[in-house]
Amino acid sequence: MLTIPALCILLIPLTLSHPVDQASGLTKRQDNLDTTVLQFALTLEHLENVFYKHGLQKFTAQDFAEAGFGANYHNNLQLIASDEAQHVKFLTDALAAAGAAPVAECTYNFPTTDATSFITLSTILEGVGTSAYLGGAPLITNKDILTAAGSILVTEALHTSLQRSALKAVAGPNPFGTPLDPNAVFTLAASFISACPDTNAALPFKAFPSLTISGPSCFCEGPQCNSYTIVKRRQPATTTAPTASWSGGAYTVSLTTVTVTETLPPSTASTEACRPPTAGSTVSFAAASVIPANSFLTFISGLTVLSVVGQVDGENIHATVPEGASGQVYAMVTSADAAGKFDAAAVLFGPAVLEVQPPIPALVVQSHVQGTAGNTSHVRGTSSGANHVPSTTASMVHRWK
Repeated sequence: MLTIPALCILLIPLTLSHPVDQASGLTKRQDNLDTTVLQFALTLEHLENVFYKHGLQKFTAQDFAEAGFGANYHNNLQLIASDEAQHVKFLTDALAAAGAAPVAECTYNFPTTDATSFITLSTILEGVGTSAYLGGAPLITNKDILTAAGSILVTEALHTSLQRSALKAVAGPNPFGTPLDPNAVFTLAASFISACPDTNAALPFKAFPSLTISGPSCFCEGPQCNSYTIVKRRQPATTTAPTASWSGGAYTVSLTTVTVTETLPPSTASTEACRPPTAGSTVSFAAASVIPANSFLTFISGLTVLSVVGQVDGENIHATVPEGASGQVYAMVTSADAAGKFDAAAVLFGPAVLEVQPPIPALVVQSHVQGTAGNTSHVRGTSSGANHVPSTTASMVHRWK
């Protein structure tokens, strides 16, 4: 079965003796590669489209409300479902116009048992979809197709942020999107596919052996969540809020502890949530078969590829989450240290999807206040939230702890 590198090799001209024929052949092969990318994109959009369609049929607005997700969220969910249906139509029409037979939807198996598990899986799928478009972008040769793919990518990223926010996860946990290799994306998608029509065009990708995270998938990153401790999803919590006071011709910014009380819907008493691991935490994964000794756990997060030596125990592997990993991270068992660059040939198992809580940024507030004698006073304060300092010119610099 051909992989993406093998397909790219096909684009290399075989001879320079007939430049006109060579250009024609190159254009045809480029068109074929673009068609393959579109077929793969349509395969993923079919999966998301059916996921939302069946989910909204299975779970009612009341189910979401009882789980703590109100009417506004349910309205947004319907809009997301509509977006995915339009993506399917757009890609289907584009492939048909190019003379290709668009792939049809498959039969799927989604392990959702309630509204919360549906939203959790939606968050993962939307993140994978965003990574798939970003990872596939360099393969597209037609600029119009690239622009269309970029347009869909933006929408998928917005979906991801909305779903993450619903789970009380950080909406934008990484300064950069995470591109993912098509074979890795295919591996994740294939885990939800039971069967596809025989008439569907074969995709030139292969699934890696599976890797699963040991333990619960945690997304709750708000102040009311506890690390690896199961708690009620909504409960009274304490947090800090910035306050500004005027004294001696300057504003002083300080943090005040306040209590935030939320009304707990009657049926959410059994709803559970937990805080995900952070960089420096130990995480464990289970592979489909025995893992070779001296294997690495490689984490892909944003534009960063980080490998750490894993502690191997049969089919299980343990490692510390490296600094720089945050948000939806893809973990793979590899035969070698990636050294900052992903190599599909080194993948032994995976990817598994791991949520890593990002570090809380400290905002350094530098205020320039005009004093009574015409001098400028400088005030520095730190805050975890927005600061409103009237009558000042404030510059806010993000500094990561």
